[in-house]
Amino acid sequence: MTHSERADAAVVSESDVARHRRRKGFLRYIPGFTYILVMFVIGQLVFDDPRATILDYAGYRLAWVEVLMVAAAIVAMAEQMRYRILASTISTKFC
Repeated sequence: MTHSERADAAVVSESDVARHRRRKGFLRYIPGFTYILVMFVIGQLVFDDPRATILDYAGYRLAWVEVLMVAAAIVAMAEQMRYRILASTISTKFC
């Protein structure tokens, strides 16, 4: 590899820099599951029965705990994707 090819490989466009900027603030350090846990505690205080129906759609009766479990699964998948992207960014940066 010649010197000019190495120089071309080191060029970073503005879109790459903007894409890798991270949010600033304290909330980025709080895992998404914490929000689900807070909603669960609030649900325990608000609803007497965990099987109380809050959503009746096309014959399906969903309890608040079931809706919260679906939300927890979605948040868990989103966090896995976020950490996988972060890990790939770190590995390409230091390799």
